[in-house]
Amino acid sequence: DNLLQKIRVEQQASQAVPLDALEILYADASICVVNKPSGILSVPGSRRNPSLATLVYETLRPPGIDLDQMVVHRLDMATSGII
Repeated sequence: DNLLQKIRVEQQASQAVPLDALEILYADASICVVNKPSGILSVPGSRRNPSLATLVYETLRPPGIDLDQMVVHRLDMATSGII
């Protein structure tokens, strides 16, 4: 049971994040606030899986900032909320 659950989570984590998952609540030159739906990784992690942070980065292309510098906090994959 535990192994099957881990396999399911890894499969879900490796799926592409759809563009419509990106809901930007606020953005300016210093901060971007998004609504994270459940079922999507907040950050790519060591395997560089698709994530909401990657989608924000690729959409906004902040100058002079790399993906690892822009994340302030994260939520678990199954959790939704404001980041």
